[in-house]
Formats: sequence, C-alpha cells, structure tokens
Amino acid sequence: MDQYGQQINISGNRIDGVYRGITIHFPGANVTGNEINNCDWTGIWLISDDAVVENNILTEAGMIINTNRPDYNPSRNIIKGNIINVGNQYWRAMNTGIFIWYTTTGNVIEGNEIRVADYAVRITDEFGQSTGTIVQNNFLYSKTGYIDDRGNSTDIANNLETPLTTPLLQETFTQKNKIIPINPYDLIKEILNK
Repeated sequence: MDQYGQQINISGNRIDGVYRGITIHFPGANVTGNEINNCDWTGIWLISDDAVVENNILTEAGMIINTNRPDYNPSRNIIKGNIINVGNQYWRAMNTGIFIWYTTTGNVIEGNEIRVADYAVRITDEFGQSTGTIVQNNFLYSKTGYIDDRGNSTDIANNLETPLTTPLLQETFTQKNKIIPINPYDLIKEILNK
C-alpha cells in the first residue's frame, strides 16, 4: 500500500539498460510479469514488507533484498516463479540470483528458476543475520554454488540443484537476453550420457 492506502501493482513492464530496474519501498506491493534486462546494479531492489514478486524474467539482473539501515528489516516477502539469468551486476552481489544483505525476517523464495555463475541464493551475515528465510522448490543452476546460507533458522527444502556444466546448460546460459526453455528430458539424457 502506498501512503494513501492504495495497492501498488507494477506489472507488464519491459526495462532494459538501467542502473536499477524496480525499487519497492511500499509494503504489500505486487511486482509481477515484468521483463528486466541489463541492470548495472540489480533488477529488483526489495526494501519493504509483505510484497509479492512473482513471474518476472530478469537477464543480467537479479534481486537484492536489503535496506542499508540496521533499524529496519524487510519481512514476509514472497519471491516466487521468477526466472533469473546471469544475475546481479553490483560488485558485492556479482552473478548471484537473489542476494539478501543486512537483516531480513521471514522471506519466502519459492519456485524460481535461477541460472548464475555464483550462488543462486546468497544470504549474508555481513550486517547482521537474516532469520526464518524459506528457500524451497527452486530450480538452481550454478557454476560455483547453489545456496550460501549465513542466516539463522533458514528452511532449505526440495531445491533442484544442477551444475551449470553440461553443454546444453552452457549454451542456454551464454545466450544473452534470451530465455530459452530447457526440456528437462533432454537435460536428464545429457547428464546420464556423461
């Protein structure tokens, strides 16, 4: 809701070549169905509570959840069904999909497809620990790691973690600004034939 009690809906936008794609300041915002490409810092910066960030496609852009304020913790946000390719471009979060920085509480990261060179989900403890984050049912493809959890009481369950090393995944990962659906049967066949 904004300062006038109105629901904030940000949907159906195409954002390309900016520093930061979408910044969410108001609680309860819905950010759905956006295509965000080539952001120098991040695609979606979430610094609020009770937001739903769902079904967005981010290429060379990721998500950062933080406030840069030790007295406020973004809480109870749902990040669901998003596709992230390549990830954040900010030096501290470089090539991560979803980067939780500073303390947060009770955020849910579920059902996302993330293809990155670094951690798909990184929960830092640099400026305090996040608590109660739920990371479940995600498809995570990475060259180096899947989930870097430095939080407290994090619930990690049922994530499909696949190294970004098979030729099919490498080809998909390197085609910039294109979302290429992976046929899971082809991927399984390729992995089994190794």
